[in-house]
Amino acid sequence: MSTRRAIGPVWLAGMALLLLPAVAHAAGMQFAPEGRSEEFAHAVEAWHEFYLMSGTASVTLVGLLFVAISMHLEVLVHDKRAHLLDLARQTLLAFIYILLVSLMVLIPPSTPRMLGVTIGGATLVVLVFSAVGMAKEMRLKELALTRKNLFRRRAVQIIALLYGLFGAWQLWGGSTFGLFVLIFPVCTMLGNATGSAWDLLVQVGRLKVRLQEEDARD
Repeated sequence: MSTRRAIGPVWLAGMALLLLPAVAHAAGMQFAPEGRSEEFAHAVEAWHEFYLMSGTASVTLVGLLFVAISMHLEVLVHDKRAHLLDLARQTLLAFIYILLVSLMVLIPPSTPRMLGVTIGGATLVVLVFSAVGMAKEMRLKELALTRKNLFRRRAVQIIALLYGLFGAWQLWGGSTFGLFVLIFPVCTMLGNATGSAWDLLVQVGRLKVRLQEEDARD
């Protein structure tokens, strides 16, 4: 599966989820009592700076990741290093997920349940891709990274996404505790994805050195 084919559905799902509040408002749909929704909106406003910072950090790291990958693309496209390309894809998806969650919180919410639906939907989509990626990596025989390291990165990401689903469920019920719960998946995925990007660049650098040494011997 190419990077474009893997990321495309996530982008489409994320954009559709972002449009749900506007569609619901235009249709006159109400997902929570009006007074409760107004109180919830004030609580969300208090988190503005946190999610603004997390969204800014994620989009900055996405740009840096693209630059780094473009400089070493010839190493990643080799068939025997498909797991490295998949690691880059999963790292990119993690940053995109943080960006989407941040955007959803920063958009003025119509109701708590709509915010829970959008964040829960985005979390579920990325969780499916993460689980599929882990299953593929566990079946590979040749790995530039150790299987233990890959499993640890994937496991941390999946656990963080499960917390994200719990936070979305709390938001669905109108509880501002869900915003506290989302601290864990946002911060954990940001740190884990940054670590994955570092592992990726180190391994790609080592592979390039190895290839250059082999060419020199030939």
